[in-house]
Amino acid sequence: MGIKNKKKHRRWCRIAFRLEISTRPDLINARGASMLKRIKNELDIPLESVYYVTVFTIDADLNPEQLNMLKELVFTDPISEIASYEKLKSKEEFDVLIEVGWKPGLTDNAARVAQEAFRDIGITLGLEDKIYSSIQYRIKGVDGWDLEPEEIASRLLANPLVQRWQIRNYSQWTSKGVPISLPRAAINSPPEIEYIDLGVKPEELLTLSFSSQWGLNTKELQAIVEYFEGKGVARRRKELGLEKMPTNAEMESLAQTWSEHCKHKQFNALIHFRGANGERYDINSLFDTYIKGATRKIMETRPWIKSVFWDNAGVMEFNKDWLFCLKCETHNSPSNMEGYGGAITGIVGVYRDPMGTGMGARIVFGYYGFVVGPQDFHGELSPPQHPKVLLERVRKGVEDGGNKHGVPTPYGRVFFDESYLGKCIILVAAGGMIPARVNGKPGWEKKVEPGDLIVMAGGRIGVDGIHGATVSSRPFDDTTPAGHIQIGDPYMQKKLMDMLHEARDEGLYNFVQDNGAGGLNSSVGETASYCGKRGGCVLYLDRAPLKYPNLNPWEILVSESQERMTFAVPPENISAFQRLARKHDVEATVLGEFVDSGTFHVKFGEETVVYLEMEFLHEGVPQMELDACEVAKKRYPEPKLGEDKNYSRVLMKMLSRPNICSREYIIRQFDHEVQGGSVIKPLVGAHSDVESDSVVIRPTHQGSARSMNGIGNSPRFVIK
Repeated sequence: MGIKNKKKHRRWCRIAFRLEISTRPDLINARGASMLKRIKNELDIPLESVYYVTVFTIDADLNPEQLNMLKELVFTDPISEIASYEKLKSKEEFDVLIEVGWKPGLTDNAARVAQEAFRDIGITLGLEDKIYSSIQYRIKGVDGWDLEPEEIASRLLANPLVQRWQIRNYSQWTSKGVPISLPRAAINSPPEIEYIDLGVKPEELLTLSFSSQWGLNTKELQAIVEYFEGKGVARRRKELGLEKMPTNAEMESLAQTWSEHCKHKQFNALIHFRGANGERYDINSLFDTYIKGATRKIMETRPWIKSVFWDNAGVMEFNKDWLFCLKCETHNSPSNMEGYGGAITGIVGVYRDPMGTGMGARIVFGYYGFVVGPQDFHGELSPPQHPKVLLERVRKGVEDGGNKHGVPTPYGRVFFDESYLGKCIILVAAGGMIPARVNGKPGWEKKVEPGDLIVMAGGRIGVDGIHGATVSSRPFDDTTPAGHIQIGDPYMQKKLMDMLHEARDEGLYNFVQDNGAGGLNSSVGETASYCGKRGGCVLYLDRAPLKYPNLNPWEILVSESQERMTFAVPPENISAFQRLARKHDVEATVLGEFVDSGTFHVKFGEETVVYLEMEFLHEGVPQMELDACEVAKKRYPEPKLGEDKNYSRVLMKMLSRPNICSREYIIRQFDHEVQGGSVIKPLVGAHSDVESDSVVIRPTHQGSARSMNGIGNSPRFVIK
């Protein structure tokens, strides 16, 4: 859409504009060349060229002077780029144009950063003003190949679950360009509170649990029925104007809290075991017996282990001034459906665990592990992401989540096997450093005081990320919903981490917890359990900042929209806390208070939507019972290997195996030098092209503040 000057006395009419930006014609279009290589390698299509264009659609009431200023000062690098509000010309004609953007409601990081840049140059946007980003690929050489542009878009350039696209041939583009598309997220119906009738047959309840994505089994549903039928519960609910039946928000709260993801029900199950010789015995929780039990025995002789099993990450003593904490988790289900979104939310999510451990850690490294199917697989796939495409998307997700967060990614592992064609394993880990003492108290300890305010800081809440905990707790199949997928925002989280460290050092909060699986339900519910003797809170959902209006109370409660943390802030510190948040451009909102009431009390305006006893919420899930038996070990005969005297050929064949060959092409795409702590690099040797067995990083640039000076003496640790 072009810009035409209006007479000064006439009011400028609101209209949406497309700004197209690309590399200067005399320079190499590097991103296009990279995509050309990917299309050739992953789809086996030797195209002639790909021209890459970044597009911003500006839906705001701006005048021509403001638009030109945005083009010159915000969106375009004059040394290497050109931009136009008209159709941006490429160096040559193309066959097809594919433009890819995010679906409504999903995080659009490029657009959000652009919107911040508006403010930085003095342009204030209204509540209705929005920016949307998209990527345009102008492809030449499609003619003569069986694969249609639609297939190129869906198999490589975009993921249909989270992205949308438009396709135009050259003649359509020259005559009409690309139509303006505004993916506004709009919920027109007002928020509602529903009651769930539990007085139906058990099989009907189980069907409802499946269709509602609760993931609750018959035994758990029966425990919920019995709880709400209890006389004391019914009486207290009646006093609050609640019906005897649970609200949908209460069922969602219990489903998330009791999910396999959060409660590890199989590891905590009562296992009836039968040995190969007929002996029988019970194992009451593998987790308590063998994992917790073994660790506690170790702790008896290892005083440097400071905190395990109750906080977001384990904490160990690093030296007398610093503590080290470590967290590893998987993000298999979302990554299996959307590689980039699943991996980036995995890595920034695992960063928030050390950030929410003790009084808050600074993240010093990230780690990855990718286990996917063979890269040369040919055949039908469900889900349809080819292992080669999946690997590139998860790699890019971890790269963006780490590097844009200002955190090095110095090490990782990759493994290929046909067993993981149906579902991949995506491991992400993070290490962080906590001061040994924070304002005179141990840095690994934290405690909520009754009267502390519930403060949510960071990104806003949307419908993305709903049912992340419950969906990831069930097997993948054709009914698995895409709603739990979200796109992480590492820029926002970096600002949140910087603010957290300052607030910690100034003693502005008593407790910090990340908004992980389950959003406010998990972060506020878990934090409330550490308030006083009984725990409790009063949480007002209508005060929560939203990405768009009209979310239902249960959606606000359990949405995992990323980059948010919950703080317990003493009332006398709230002004200083919010002032610090504004300094770091982080939104911080008071949502209620922590109380020693023994209840998880959630309101929407004046209406109660959740009223659950803390003990039932956190300890009421029935123990799962499982049967197990010892299976006779299979014996495999030793293979008979013939002798091949051409040892060079044997060696080269072995080195070419996917699980032995070099990972240099993956390693080089991660930044292991940010923060300046790299000592032994991930690639070593005369030409820095051989994988190291481990890396060494320096987490602090000083040793002990009292006894060590200089980088040469600073303590280090090995990642292997």
